[in-house]
Amino acid sequence: MKILILTPYIPYPLSEGGKISQYAVTDRLRQHAEVHFYFIPESTRSMLEISELKKRWPDVVFHFIPFRRPSLWKRMDGYIRKYANRLYRPLGRLLFGAPVQPHSYERLAAPVGFRKEAQVQHLNELIQAENFDIVQIELMPFIDLVLALPAPVKKVFVHHELAFARIHTEISTYANPCDVYAQYLLNFVKFRELSLLALYDAVLVFSEDDRQKLQKQLPAQHIAVNPFPVLENEFVSYIGKDYEVEKLVFVGGEMHWPNKDAVEWYIESLLATVLKRKNLSLHVVGKWSKSTTRKYAHLKSVRFVGYVEDLKEYSQNSIMLVPVRSGSGIRTKILYAMAQGVPVISTAIGFEGIQAEPGRDLLVANSAEEFSEAIDLLCARPEYMHQMRRSAWLNVKELYNQDRICRLRLTTYQGLIAQSGRHA
Repeated sequence: MKILILTPYIPYPLSEGGKISQYAVTDRLRQHAEVHFYFIPESTRSMLEISELKKRWPDVVFHFIPFRRPSLWKRMDGYIRKYANRLYRPLGRLLFGAPVQPHSYERLAAPVGFRKEAQVQHLNELIQAENFDIVQIELMPFIDLVLALPAPVKKVFVHHELAFARIHTEISTYANPCDVYAQYLLNFVKFRELSLLALYDAVLVFSEDDRQKLQKQLPAQHIAVNPFPVLENEFVSYIGKDYEVEKLVFVGGEMHWPNKDAVEWYIESLLATVLKRKNLSLHVVGKWSKSTTRKYAHLKSVRFVGYVEDLKEYSQNSIMLVPVRSGSGIRTKILYAMAQGVPVISTAIGFEGIQAEPGRDLLVANSAEEFSEAIDLLCARPEYMHQMRRSAWLNVKELYNQDRICRLRLTTYQGLIAQSGRHA
């Protein structure tokens, strides 16, 4: 079986969910199939990341259009624009007030430019020369590449997050119900997304919830559930009873709007209550802007710690909070916390799609009072917290291990190849 994977995110370093998912599946898949990757590098850093992957996966083939460093004039132009903007923003705020930040759904609906001719030609020449059984495309930024693929090849899209479902939750949470522009944006993104998905031979989603949402919109499509895998080395080997809660942890970068909203909601709605009852600080793991960290620098009970080399070690003796109020797909942070023996408190939206039972594997809270009560419960009943941590660990170990997810992926591939009359 010969597979080509097209992805906008090089799956290394393992700093975010989309990269971790691709890495975890490929690390097993390469043992059963001939795997090729196709990248469009955007910087010298991208080239270094590809070089590191080559060392880790010597049996995987990498294709890409070599990155060319911009000319001196273009670099100078970029620097001038960058620093001019920095100077203009304070002046603009002084004269016109703070700019209104666009909601996530406005950014998702932003126009997408078409691909360069050289990229499309290079991709087609590669596919025709290598005779792949499957061409797999990952993530929304590359969903349009189905339009560039030759007709005979079997096309698979791995959908990490349904854009229209995420926008729907954001509009329900943040927008005025009578906001016709928000509804327009939802309809626009939904039409674009579903029209492109209809061109694929199969769509893989991470949860049964997402499969049902898509099946209502695309009943004729082959839509399969292929859950998010957890890397084997991320599972703790032992779930001990000696677990003293010392801090709260949130994992996620600011660039993902639901993460930004979750942290701001915690600070505005929950922080004071938590400090009064338990005096636990919140540690925010991930990449956050200087403007945000400066904004909350006066809060000694909220610490933006950036990238953490060993999250498994850092998260011990903590409670993972997931107060997200919008989004779709699977929350990587929840699965990894469970694998690492860390108790989880999440909103209903936050753990949507994860095969886990509230009260047994995690606690579900949807208001500031419910979050506060859940934190109190875990701190006051260590035996119950131990049972929940162990149950969650066993559940994730059975359902979300790399080998199981790889077998499900191979089953989908083999079914598509059988339809085409080829042999895997």
